[in-house]
Amino acid sequence: MEEEMNNMDGNQMYSNEQTISLNRDVFSIDFKQIVFQYASGHKAVKVINHKGIIMQPYLFKHLIGVMQDTVKDYEKKFGEIKVDKKASKSNVPVDIIQSESTAYIG
Repeated sequence: MEEEMNNMDGNQMYSNEQTISLNRDVFSIDFKQIVFQYASGHKAVKVINHKGIIMQPYLFKHLIGVMQDTVKDYEKKFGEIKVDKKASKSNVPVDIIQSESTAYIG
């Protein structure tokens, strides 16, 4: 019988920015939570929390398929998800930094 062990830190995080980088062997997704904290009488401090995932290309492609299926199911149940063109980075040219071993999209 197969044993199962879960090793979750239990800390979920809201992500309001994501960065994807890649090289020949892996895709990396950096989920960021960017918030501003204010202390009385002080300027705002930008706080960035990160959680990253590193995946082999075939697993990344599988994840994309699962995510597309999940969005379709969501839209069937709750209606179309509207994308705010002004808030979307898709209207802004994407910077791609690529070397022999790494590319950066974000």
